[in-house]
Order: sequence, then C-alpha cells, then structure tokens
Amino acid sequence: MLRPKTAVKTDPKLVALLKDGAGANADRARDFFLTLATCNTIVPIAVDAAAAGARLLEYQGESPDEQALVYAAAAYGYTLVERTSGHIIVDVFGSRQRYVPFFLQLAAITLLFCFGELFVCLLLAFELIALPFCW
Repeated sequence: MLRPKTAVKTDPKLVALLKDGAGANADRARDFFLTLATCNTIVPIAVDAAAAGARLLEYQGESPDEQALVYAAAAYGYTLVERTSGHIIVDVFGSRQRYVPFFLQLAAITLLFCFGELFVCLLLAFELIALPFCW
C-alpha cells in the first residue's frame, strides 16, 4: 500500500465533504483537490518503509511549495501516484484514476498568456471531464 511520506493534519469536516458530500460545494472541493494533485511538476517516487510491505510516496520537485500542495492533496484523499510523459495516475480515496494530457490525443497545445507570463496549458481527459493541467 502506498501512502505519502509526510503526514498533514486534515479537517475532518472537509474530508467528509470530499468523500460523501453532495452539491456544488462538494463538487468544487473535489475539483480543487484534483487540480492540486495534477496541476504541478512533482514526480512521485515510491520508497520502501521500515514496516514490512509498506511503501511510502516521496514527492520530488523543484518547488517546496508544489511539494507541500501535493502532500496536502494526498492528505485529503487525492494522492498523486504516478506521472509519466503520457499519463498521470491519482488515487482518489482508494480508486485509481488515470488522466491523459489531452494534447497527446489531439496533438495540439494551447498557449495562454496570463499576467504577462507564458503558461503551457493542457487539458486532461477523463471520461467526460476536462480539467486544466498547467505545466
């Protein structure tokens, strides 16, 4: 079983909303944490733990801020498990979901200029859901 290397204190009400909540607020919260788990440059690395059979996920990246956000998303049930050039896998409360950058399917990249900075923004395709994936 994979779990993040760093533990983060969570709000039980927010965890309950993410797991079982209904309505627009719950949907927005789920989208927010899914975006935290996917919209980054973090690479998850599985390392062996001291306990037998346990494996820890260590998130490596250039930005400590990105690492902290991905650890927070994992604490709330949205665990970044794998990132390759072709897909991203996120474990959402025990259910693995695979996201494929949309540009690989259409061979197109949309460039957006935001506040004077250049961002390469890609779309993730997961069934009928498309979420922004900023690289």
